[in-house]
Amino acid sequence: MFRTIIWFLYFGLSLILLLPFLLVGKYYEKKGMSEKLKNYAFKKARNWSNQLNFIAGGKIEVIGEENIPENDSFLIVSNHQSNFDIPILLGNIKRPLAFIAKIETKKIPLLKTWMEFMKCIFMDRNDFRQSVKAINEGAKLLEEGYNFVIFPEGTRSKDGLLQDFKPGSIKMAMKAKKMILPVTISGSIGMMAKGRVKITPADVKVIVHEPIMSDDENFNDSLILTQKIKSIIESGL
Repeated sequence: MFRTIIWFLYFGLSLILLLPFLLVGKYYEKKGMSEKLKNYAFKKARNWSNQLNFIAGGKIEVIGEENIPENDSFLIVSNHQSNFDIPILLGNIKRPLAFIAKIETKKIPLLKTWMEFMKCIFMDRNDFRQSVKAINEGAKLLEEGYNFVIFPEGTRSKDGLLQDFKPGSIKMAMKAKKMILPVTISGSIGMMAKGRVKITPADVKVIVHEPIMSDDENFNDSLILTQKIKSIIESGL
């Protein structure tokens, strides 16, 4: 329990200590320096995420790092085992990332601003029209060069097994005609399972599979493509 207390104390205190850097981000935003802001926010988020993972005792191994596209934007489609999945990906995928996040995340002070700097999109899963708008916004940002992460299960798995994917979860990549990068996260449930507050050390594997072109003629139907991606992610569990 001591580790858990230290982790939550650090989580809150570090956000406060990052306030001066937040002002730098605001300056870049005001000046319209979007590329500089993206890289700046990701660098801070990556360092912060690695510190959170370290305090939690997560030992993270990345397999398939060579599959990460270097010269084009992409959509990571990943399974979701734990609240740590976001800092795990931020700390270990070496390209700037933004997330499709649940609308409730906007209620966390300071964190919300950093996520806005990174161009994260907040989605209300209970509002169909807002969800469609979020997908369209994500497609536009993919076209502009931002990389995104989506968890198509919609919520964390209770037992670590892959759940059904929500319909429309990959449509932003199909609209933008960008690559989809299937990623399997295995073991993060051991760090903090759904419904549990206690944080425990765990060995985690992040498997980056080969990218798939969203406009591949073999997957001209979103349902077929979704099932293909799901089977790839499941193969790593």
